[in-house]
Amino acid sequence: MPTPAGAPAPLTGLDLDTVQGPPAVCCELCKADLTNSASRRWGLGRHCRRKLGLTGARSPGRFAVDQEQLPGT
Repeated sequence: MPTPAGAPAPLTGLDLDTVQGPPAVCCELCKADLTNSASRRWGLGRHCRRKLGLTGARSPGRFAVDQEQLPGT
């Protein structure tokens, strides 16, 4: 199919069946895919956290990392 004048050429060699999203994160116990942020922070699914008696996910904090002062500052 010809492209109209001034239109960009279509991409070639792109197979949409092989394009993947971000890598899956799995539960450390049952290996199920983790789908929400709390489960991803813990590394455990909500059912496995419930079995272990863990009630809330720890918050990583926005700037929780202690760093040494940069030289010259």
